[in-house]
Amino acid sequence: MRTMFIRIFVWFWVASAILVAITVTTSPIWTRPPQDRPHRRSLDESIRFQGVAVEAIMARSGIEGLERRLDRLGRRQRMRILLFDEQGREVFGQHHSTDIDNLVRDALDGRPPEVTYDEEAVVHALPVNDREGKRYAAVVMFRKPNFGHTPLELSTLIPRLLLMLIVVGGVCYLLARQLTSPVSRLRTAARRLTGGDLSARVGGTVSRRPDEIGDLARDFDSMAERLELLIGSQQQLLRDISHELRSPLTRLSVALELARQRAGDGAGEQLDRIERESERLNELIGQLLAVSRLETSPETLERTPIDMAALLESVAADAAFEAEARNCRVLLKGDAEGRLAGSADMLRSAVENVVRNAVQHTAAGSAVEVTMARMDNELVIRVRDHGPGVQEHRLDDLFRPFFRTAEARERLTGGSGLGLAISAGAVRAHGGTIRAENADGGGLLVEIRLPESPSH
Repeated sequence: MRTMFIRIFVWFWVASAILVAITVTTSPIWTRPPQDRPHRRSLDESIRFQGVAVEAIMARSGIEGLERRLDRLGRRQRMRILLFDEQGREVFGQHHSTDIDNLVRDALDGRPPEVTYDEEAVVHALPVNDREGKRYAAVVMFRKPNFGHTPLELSTLIPRLLLMLIVVGGVCYLLARQLTSPVSRLRTAARRLTGGDLSARVGGTVSRRPDEIGDLARDFDSMAERLELLIGSQQQLLRDISHELRSPLTRLSVALELARQRAGDGAGEQLDRIERESERLNELIGQLLAVSRLETSPETLERTPIDMAALLESVAADAAFEAEARNCRVLLKGDAEGRLAGSADMLRSAVENVVRNAVQHTAAGSAVEVTMARMDNELVIRVRDHGPGVQEHRLDDLFRPFFRTAEARERLTGGSGLGLAISAGAVRAHGGTIRAENADGGGLLVEIRLPESPSH
C-alpha cells in the first residue's frame, strides 16, 4: 500500500465497513420501541375481549361450537385457545407448558382472571361454563407482538453485509479516486517539468477546481510558466551574446594578422598568446551555441544511419593519442554492433566529450575503459575511469553547463565545464539518457543509453 490512492481507499472502506457492520447487527436493539402502557392496555383489552367471545361461544354452542370455530378464529387472530376440564385436562389435546397449568388451577378455583405476559405470548385464563352448566377453564394466548425487528440470523445477515460492503467499497473507490486523481496529474506534470519539458502544465479540470487542490494546480502552472519564461530568456540571452561575440572575434583575428605583419620578432610570443586565447574564446562560443541549440530545437536534427561500433572505435582511437601524453590508455571492450538513426557529428561529440573527460581525470598509468552492449532494444555505452570520482550529491550536476568539480576549479585541465552538458543535450536529442555514478573500486562511470529505434 504505497500509493495514497490505495491507502485512502482501504482506510475509508475499513472504517465504513465497521460502521455498517455495527449498524446492521445492532439495529434490532436500537429500533425496538419499549412496550409502554398504551401498548399493554391495548393488548389487555384485546385479549379480554377474546375471552368474553370464548365464554359466549361455550354458553351458546358448547365444546362442539368452540371446536368448529377455533381453527378459523385462531388463524385469523394469530392466537391459541386451550380448554381444560375440571380435572385440568386439555380437552382438544393441545400441547402446553406447565406454567399454563398454574393459571388453569387459579381459574378453576374461581380467582379473578388476569392477563399475564411471558417471553413469547400474552396469556389470559378465565373460567367458562358450557350450555349445560359444566365448568371449564379457557386459556386465550396471543403471540407476543414484535416491537421492532427480530435479531438477524446468519442466513440473512451475511448477504446484507456483503451487499453493503460492495456498495460502500464502490463509494470509497470513487471518493479515493476523486481525491488522488488530481495529485497524479500534478505528479505527471512535475515529472515532465523535471525532465526538461518546460511546457508541462496541469491545466484541465484540475486547475479549475475551487478547492485547495485547484489552488495548488494553478500555483504549479504559474510557477512552470514563470520558469519557462526565465529559462527561455536566459537561453535567448546566451544565444544573443554568443552571436554578438563572433563579430568582434572575427575582427580580432584580422587585426591579429595585421599586427603580425607590422610587428617585429619581439612581439611574436605575445601575439601567439593572443591568438591562443582568441581561439579558446571562439571554441567556447561554439560550445555555448551548441548547448543552446540542443536545448531549444533538438527536433531539427538531420538523421542518417549510424554505425555506432565504428563511431566508438574512431573516438577511442583519437582519445588514445591524448591519453599517451598523460601516461594512460583507452581500452575499447566488447564487440557489440548497433545501428541507429541520428546525427553522427552530434553523437560523436557526445561520446568524445565523455571519453576525453575520463582521460583528463583518470590516474596516471591506468586505463579508461569504453564498452558498448545491446540491452532491451537499447545501445548502452559505458565509460569508466580510475580517477578520484565525484561526490555523490554532485553527480547530477556534472551535466549542467559550466559545472566543474573542485579538482578542476582552477581549470588545470583546460576545460570550460560545457563538454558533459553538450553530451547530455545530444543524448536527450536522440531520445536517450545519460547518468553518472561512482564505480566500485574508485573512479567515475558514465552510462549512455540510446534507443535503437529513435523516439523522435
